[in-house]
Amino acid sequence: MSNESVPEGRKAVGLIIAMVTCLIPGLLWADRVGSANLWLAIAAIGGAVGGVLGVPRRAWYAGLVGGPVAGAGGMLLLACWASWRSGVYRSEAMLVIIIGALPGLALIKLLRAIGPDRSTELRR
Repeated sequence: MSNESVPEGRKAVGLIIAMVTCLIPGLLWADRVGSANLWLAIAAIGGAVGGVLGVPRRAWYAGLVGGPVAGAGGMLLLACWASWRSGVYRSEAMLVIIIGALPGLALIKLLRAIGPDRSTELRR
């Protein structure tokens, strides 16, 4: 696995995109607003974009595969959790999204670990 770092700004933008595309659809679906398929697609696409931005450029495939799993998992857990709550605090919602995203984050870590290590290749 490469020890290549990700610029902090790029990582922050990816995290913001992933969280917003999980938070808003999850809360709207909990209130039974709109189509579940639409909200799930938005969360998965946001997770993919956030995943690609959150990993090193050489490991983009890990973010593209694991990101939708993380986005959908975070949104689904938030929707289930918020559906029986009368009020939701932002910090609680973020914690629920992170817990729901753990399988996707583990998949990203796994794909980066077993993926091709190109750090030893010579650059032209």
